Amino acid sequence: MEKTAKNIAIANLIARQLKGEISAEEMVQLQVWRAQQPGNEQLWQQLTDPDYLGERLLQLNNDDHSEAYAQLMARIKQEVIPMHRSHSRNWLRYAAIALPLLGTTAICWFFVSRKAPATVVSTITYNDTTAQHPPANTVQLLIANQEAIPLNKTGHQTIRGKDGTVAQNNGNSLLYPVNTHVAEGVAVAQQQLITPKGMDYKVVLPDGTKVWVGAASSLRFPAAFTGKERRVELSGEAFFEVAKDVQHPFIVYTAKTITTVLGTAFNIKAYSGERCEHTTLVNGALKVATVNNSNGTGNNKLLEPGQQTVVKEGSIIVQAADMESALAWKNGMFIFHSEPMADILDELSRWYNVIIVREPGVDLSSHFTGRMIRSQQINDILQFLEATGKVHFTQQGQVLRVLPGRK
Repeated sequence: MEKTAKNIAIANLIARQLKGEISAEEMVQLQVWRAQQPGNEQLWQQLTDPDYLGERLLQLNNDDHSEAYAQLMARIKQEVIPMHRSHSRNWLRYAAIALPLLGTTAICWFFVSRKAPATVVSTITYNDTTAQHPPANTVQLLIANQEAIPLNKTGHQTIRGKDGTVAQNNGNSLLYPVNTHVAEGVAVAQQQLITPKGMDYKVVLPDGTKVWVGAASSLRFPAAFTGKERRVELSGEAFFEVAKDVQHPFIVYTAKTITTVLGTAFNIKAYSGERCEHTTLVNGALKVATVNNSNGTGNNKLLEPGQQTVVKEGSIIVQAADMESALAWKNGMFIFHSEPMADILDELSRWYNVIIVREPGVDLSSHFTGRMIRSQQINDILQFLEATGKVHFTQQGQVLRVLPGRK
């Protein structure tokens, strides 16, 4: 019963966000839940991916003859989907777009139908009294996976964790006191900086390394570095200026790569769900290895300044980097040089906190070149994209629908 109640609570939060009805407090609860376990973020990605849901519904259309499934499809037909079923796969994909917007009941059905492991939904708690009701769209610091502390954007703030962790937040960056390397085996609490969509943040790590963390990203690191290496974990995008320490290599782990440095400046773009992962070197030297080749053999590449690795489906290549475009986010810009429309929409989704829904018949393979300031309103950006004649947009709440361009 308790597990079912938790599923319903999370499903309700997801449904309310997709429909543009979520409150500030609920938004933060959902963000914390997504960050607590990889399985939670994976489930969120699935619920906002029409292609995945379409395949799932197609599979269940063949396999599931339960009354619950029949009732769900009947509701989709009645409330959302026009009665045209010329092609089963296309119709089910359209149904998949509607599924998250139908609310808690539909999302709860998906929770059950995917037969998720028991660990997917976890309890949302705030153990620190300062974090009981943090505002929405706030950068969060999770300490030891328990305390969720909102970081104020104005004034100064001293962060004191129950484990003794102390850090200073000055409104636009988080600073840890620079300390010497702690002996291996000493217990050190893990920290996780989580940025929402539409906001980036800077953190100075305990070794003096500076990291600019992009929107909709998370950086996991210890309160003090121990042992022979300085290890951090990244999901999303970040720019690193690594403090030099020859005796203790700085290593960044992502889902697809392991990047090893001694002291350098570089950018990693490693968002979950994107086809490729990019690592761009500004200065210094860098070794990038795919995760399954971290033992020093196989797919390892050494980068020189101005170069970039691209990792896709386990393969890794080195190419000349478009430095202006790769670092645009850190400089407050959108800079696109012949970028696919699909990739641009992913970028806008992260910065403007919208959910992209592509309607049938939309071609996102076209490329776009442009330069825009990230502080512009999203409507200004969309007008540029609509001027190509390839796409048209409508928006309701947080849902941005992409339709074929107007001729």
